[in-house]
Amino acid sequence: MTITHLTQEDLAMQGQPPDMKWIVHFKECKPLVLNSTNGQLIAQALTSPETDDWAGKEIALYNDPNVSFGGKLTGGVRARAVQADSTDKPFEDDIPF
Repeated sequence: MTITHLTQEDLAMQGQPPDMKWIVHFKECKPLVLNSTNGQLIAQALTSPETDDWAGKEIALYNDPNVSFGGKLTGGVRARAVQADSTDKPFEDDIPF
């Protein structure tokens, strides 16, 4: 997936205090709300913690069945570096959640 740009948006419920989150936008698929883990994984994959350096770079997104939420295994999206001999298939938008 090619990162086109990042934005920061308030994702708080109406009437709640602001909850600013980074959103990673891709050329090939829907945007991804960046959690701490994926932010660290992308920074590691792209060898830069500076989000300004990420535009135009490629990462692989995949479903990790070991992701937990609220103490339960739910599965979820994770990011990693694109392999040189990549067999990574494009991430599909039909996520069942």
